[in-house]
Amino acid sequence: MQTTGPHHDHDHAPNASSQQPSAGPEKLPGIRHVIAVGSGKGGVGKSTVSVNLAFALQQLGGRIGLVDADVLGPSIPVMLGLSTGQPPALAGDQKIIPADRHGLKAISMGMLTGDDEPAILRGPMVSKYLQMFIGSVQWGHLDYLIIDLPPGTGDTQLTLAQSVPLSGAVIVTTPQDVSLKIARRGLRMFETVHVSILGIIENMSTFTCPHCGKGTDVFRRGGGERLSRQLGVPFLGAIPLDADIVTGGDEGRPIVLEKPTSFAAQAYLAIATELAGRLQGLPTTVLKPFAWTWETNEGEPAWVESAVRPTGSQTTPVGFRRRDARTLSVLWEDGHRDDFDVRDLRLACPCARCVEEMSGRPLLDPKSVLPDVAPRTITSGGNYAITFGWNDGHSTGIYSFKHLPSTCGPSLSATQPRSWKMSDVLPVDATITIRAETSVADPDTCKFTVSRTVHPGGPFFFPAKELAAGSPLAERLFAFPGVAHVLVAENVVTVGKDSGASWSALKPGIGTVIRAQLVTGVPAILEAPRTAGAGGRTDAEVRAVVQELLDRQVNRSIAAHGGQISIVDVRDRNLFVAMSGGCQGCA
Repeated sequence: MQTTGPHHDHDHAPNASSQQPSAGPEKLPGIRHVIAVGSGKGGVGKSTVSVNLAFALQQLGGRIGLVDADVLGPSIPVMLGLSTGQPPALAGDQKIIPADRHGLKAISMGMLTGDDEPAILRGPMVSKYLQMFIGSVQWGHLDYLIIDLPPGTGDTQLTLAQSVPLSGAVIVTTPQDVSLKIARRGLRMFETVHVSILGIIENMSTFTCPHCGKGTDVFRRGGGERLSRQLGVPFLGAIPLDADIVTGGDEGRPIVLEKPTSFAAQAYLAIATELAGRLQGLPTTVLKPFAWTWETNEGEPAWVESAVRPTGSQTTPVGFRRRDARTLSVLWEDGHRDDFDVRDLRLACPCARCVEEMSGRPLLDPKSVLPDVAPRTITSGGNYAITFGWNDGHSTGIYSFKHLPSTCGPSLSATQPRSWKMSDVLPVDATITIRAETSVADPDTCKFTVSRTVHPGGPFFFPAKELAAGSPLAERLFAFPGVAHVLVAENVVTVGKDSGASWSALKPGIGTVIRAQLVTGVPAILEAPRTAGAGGRTDAEVRAVVQELLDRQVNRSIAAHGGQISIVDVRDRNLFVAMSGGCQGCA
C-alpha cells in the first residue's frame, strides 16, 4: 500500500411548510431520509415510538413510510389497525404495494402471516425479508422512511447498516439503569458502522395521575437525558408513561392522531420537530451506494477532490479509483490517498474463514492465493465498509473504513507523502518512472508500477520459467536467480521471489529489464494465455486452488453433519468431486 498526503490532484397542519424537509440528495430512489429506530433492549416501546413519531412527522408536512423490521415479532399492524394474514397486492412492476393508514405507508411481516402463524426463519432469511421490505416496495416519493428495528445488535441491524444508506439512528430507552446500559451498547453498534446518532428518546418517563395530577416516576426519571450527556449525543425529548398511549396502540389508534392536544402527543410533536431540524443540518453524503465491476470499470464510484478538507475524517472515503489493474486507490476526507495492492487486500481479508475471530490469528496461507487474484466486484457496505467478490470465489470479507488504512501497512501523516519505506522509485530512466512496492502481506512479492503500458490487457501469469518461453519480458526476468513467478497486467509487472533471494539485489535489475523492454518496442508477451479464474491454470493448479477452497470453506461447514467433499480427479481443467456423508442440505 502507498499513502500520500492531502490530495489536490394527506392534509397537514397549517404551519407545516416551515418544517418540511429541505430539498437535497435522496438516500434511496424517491426517499429523502432513512431513519432507524432502535435500542439494544426489547420492551422499551420502540414500535410505539416509531408509529407515533411517524404521524408526528406527517403533521409537520412530511410524506412518511414505515418498515416493521422486526420480522420475527411484528407489532406494527396492530398499532395501525391493519389486517393480518392478507398478503399485499403487487404493482405492475412486481413491487409490493404497501398498506396505507391515514396517509402513512407501511409494510410488515404481520401483513403476510396471521396472528397465530409464527415466522420461523434463520438469520439469512430474516435479512432477505428486510431487504425486500425496503427495496421491493412501491414507496413512491417519501420525505422520511422510518425503520422500526427489533431488539439487539444482530443480523437485522448489520444488514441494514451494510445495505441501506441510513440518514441516522434514533435510540429509544426507558429511564432505569438496566435499560440505559443496553441502550448504550445499541448506540455504540451504530457508531461502529458509521451511522450518525440523531438522538436519544426517553420513553415511559413520568406518570401523571389523571385523577389527582400527581407525578410518579415509575421507572425513575432523566436517565435518557443523562445518557445523552455522557455520550455527547443529542437528547430529543421524553415521552410520558400514559395509559392512553397503550390503549391507542392496542386499538390501532395512535395517540398523535386520536388525542393530538394531549401532553403525550405534544411531546411526540416536539421530538419530531427537533428530529426534522437535525436531519436538515446533516452533512451531505459524498459517495452514493455502488456496485463496481473491477475489470471493465463499470459502476465506478466517484472521486470527489472538492470534498477534501483539512479537518476531514481519516476514515470517511470521498473517492475510489482503479489506479491500475492491480491497485485500488482510496481518497479520504482529510486529503490522504491510500493505494492498495489487490492481492494484499485479498490476503488481508478479515472474515472468520481467513482470521481466527477470538485470537486474530491468520488462517489464510499466502501461498494458497495465486498472484493473479483480483476483484470481480467491489460493493459499498452502507456508510462504513466495502466488500469484494474475488475471482478465486471468496466473497465474505467486510473491509471497514476504520481498519482499511492499516489493512496492508502503516498509514502516514500528511507530512510524509509517498515516503513509505516499502515503496521505491527506481532510477532507470528520466522518461520512464518505475515504482517498486513490496507487498506487506507477502514480502516475497513486489509490484512494479510503470508510467507506460508494458503490455495491454491481462493479467498474464507465468508461474514458472518454462512457461515463459516466447515472451521476452518474462524470459529475461526469470533469468535472475531467485525469481519464482511473473505477472504482467497493463502497466504493472508483479514479480515473486524465492524466500532466500533479496529484493535489494533484484529490484534494480528488474527495473532495468522493464525499461529496456519498453525502449526496444518489442511486445513484452508473445505467447501467453490470459489467466482469468481457472481458465489459464494447469490441472495441478486447479486441484490446489479447489482443495484449499474445500478445506477452508466448504468442508468446515458441512463437517458438523458428517459430510465431506473430496476431489476425485482433474482432467483438462474439468473437475470431478465426490461427497460422502452429510445431509440433503449439505448436498
